[in-house]
Amino acid sequence: MDVVDIDSDSRNAVIRRITETRETLAASEFYSSFRELYKRVLSTVWKHDGVNTDRQIDYEEHGAAITTFDKPIDLKTCCCGVNHAQTEPATDIHGKTAGEITHSVTCHHGVYNHVDHRHYETSTFACEKVDMPRIHSAAGTCGIHDRPGSNTELACYGLGNFASCVIARYQLALLCCLRDDLKIPGSKCFVYDPRFTTVEKDILQELQFTLIQHNEEGKRQVCGRTVFYMPHCGKPLYNNLLWANWGPGLTDMVVVGNSFCNMNENLPSRIFIEQVPYISRILPFTEEHQIENSFMYDDIFNDSSVHTFPQDKIGNIPQKFWQERPVPRYPEDDIEIILSKHDNI
Repeated sequence: MDVVDIDSDSRNAVIRRITETRETLAASEFYSSFRELYKRVLSTVWKHDGVNTDRQIDYEEHGAAITTFDKPIDLKTCCCGVNHAQTEPATDIHGKTAGEITHSVTCHHGVYNHVDHRHYETSTFACEKVDMPRIHSAAGTCGIHDRPGSNTELACYGLGNFASCVIARYQLALLCCLRDDLKIPGSKCFVYDPRFTTVEKDILQELQFTLIQHNEEGKRQVCGRTVFYMPHCGKPLYNNLLWANWGPGLTDMVVVGNSFCNMNENLPSRIFIEQVPYISRILPFTEEHQIENSFMYDDIFNDSSVHTFPQDKIGNIPQKFWQERPVPRYPEDDIEIILSKHDNI
């Protein structure tokens, strides 16, 4: 069935449902666990990049407020606390990130049967549960930023039609809560789905998200630390994202989405390497933190993980490893990706 735009009455109903969905999610044990996980993961992976480990940030007071629609629909004050009354919603040409996190499973991939300066062959992948270490100081558990949101961007692909789909609406709720917690301004929160309707785009701008203006096919280059939120996206989008940032700069990325480990386990090795070579190649150097699927609906945040690319692993990769970087190609009828109508490489 084709997705069609909705009238004003239905639009107001969608806005009410978004507010209710956010309130439900924010109050859930699932989100509490998720938030604790991503705070610890971000503090660990970006601990040398402006992340504050000397004081605790009170997220209940400062970062977890729920933005509602009590004000008129043309509201300009976004959840970051900035008044945008004098500005128009930003539009983006290049872009940045998105992401999330939740449980304490790190996948240590990598039993090598051959390693040299030309290529890495991986034979066995083993996933083992580990406990993420808490970082303590005199003030307690560490916070995330010295200047919350000032140096981090958030980007989201594949959100879906949240006006008509409850799963997509909860995924939007998680994106909004994550942005509120990290205090990232709307000008640094980017979102795209080729299936968005006109009304959905308008609502996202009212929520102070920046719309990506064309289909990037996931090929977004980061210019600093970026969280990518890609709920249930097709494998080619993750593969393209890795290709676009192929190199030591992967340490600036956190990817929240489908489990790379499960992709590897669920596909024959040859198919996995052929279809998504960049996921296959980076897997031994990736830490995967599984999101505990404890939400009341088990088909919304299932098979999801937070992926990081730690400096202590990425920094040891020889330069020649990065030099082989052919452009990914996919059949036009590939059901896992909607290809752009123009070449935007």
